Amino acid sequence: MTWRKGAHNRLRKWAADGTWERVFTALLAQADAEGDLDWVVAVDSGRGVERGTDGEL
Repeated sequence: MTWRKGAHNRLRKWAADGTWERVFTALLAQADAEGDLDWVVAVDSGRGVERGTDGEL
């Protein structure tokens, strides 16, 4: 097995078993605790309106 195939298989396994999710969560928690993150919440207050074929609401 080539090193690329081995690395690919390992990375896929880590994705499947949740390793990457745990690493990301831990790094995010650490950065947040150290004040390195600025949380921004964006809300789309628009509402979709369906129009008829003649353009009327």
